[in-house]
Amino acid sequence: GELVEAARASYRIDKSTRDMLRNAIADGLGDGKSMEEIADDIEGIGAFSEERADTIAYTEIMRANQDASMDSYRVARDAGVDLMKQWLTGSDPCEICIENEDEGPIELDDDFPSGDDAAPAHPNCECAVQPVMAEDDMERIAKGAFVCEPIAKERKSSKDAAGYVDNATGADHCSVCTMFRAGN
Repeated sequence: GELVEAARASYRIDKSTRDMLRNAIADGLGDGKSMEEIADDIEGIGAFSEERADTIAYTEIMRANQDASMDSYRVARDAGVDLMKQWLTGSDPCEICIENEDEGPIELDDDFPSGDDAAPAHPNCECAVQPVMAEDDMERIAKGAFVCEPIAKERKSSKDAAGYVDNATGADHCSVCTMFRAGN
């Protein structure tokens, strides 16, 4: 079959294997499987060793989590929160990740020096990207002013698109506003 490009020749796989991999990861996440269970499913495809299946599962689950976080940061930004993002290195960072962290806070839609929008920058990357909020927005949230209130008023349901609801008031808020509430 046709090879899918990869930075390292040893990581190149054909398109049908890539599709099976994508399905194993998506199905595993959708079914609430653990990383180990997803790695076992990947190994079961028959194209990967146990070590490589573990690496793929870890890296792709990290990527899915970071993509979801970035989506929630963009929702908050679009609702009026002044957010940027910042790279946080893991316990044993490589030069690529150190350079990304050294960049400091950048705009949500900008890429880090590695060319990545968010972590992971490479297989087994232990880094993460976190939001950086402007001081005045932190004060507004601390005072109980939920920045997504206009969005909440437009909705008639008790949950937002991400399924979050404020348990104290019953008002619906986006996941980022719920996350950034004072005391959370």
